[in-house]
Amino acid sequence: MVADAISGSSWTLPHPRSHQEVEFHAYLTTLTLPLSHDVNDVFEWVAGDSPLRVFRSSTTWEVLRPRQEKKDWVDAVLFKGAVPKHCFTMWVANYDRLPTRSRFAGWGMLLSAECAFCSRFDETRDHLMLTCEYSN
Repeated sequence: MVADAISGSSWTLPHPRSHQEVEFHAYLTTLTLPLSHDVNDVFEWVAGDSPLRVFRSSTTWEVLRPRQEKKDWVDAVLFKGAVPKHCFTMWVANYDRLPTRSRFAGWGMLLSAECAFCSRFDETRDHLMLTCEYSN
């Protein structure tokens, strides 16, 4: 609560750990203290455009991560009899997040980007899933 950050007539804030916190502390010192000691501290949580009387993580999640429209490929991957491991791998591959050698090399890891199966092309998602003779 705001009252916990006030001691007497000054702010009592923890030591800042980042440049943004230093700027925030500097900004707060330019403001007059918002509460006197005899006033109850209240808060208002705003999620999106609407103020809420209580905090709800589900409402906050919906504001932070709005639902996207259903993708065309979802029924081919996620269906009642689908193997969860295969669904997850397909989902990761679709978003090009597979841990391939070319991605590791791009992150600065010291390893060859060549395909571990055929050693003829760089190991990328498209190569592994579509063009590698071994994985075909």
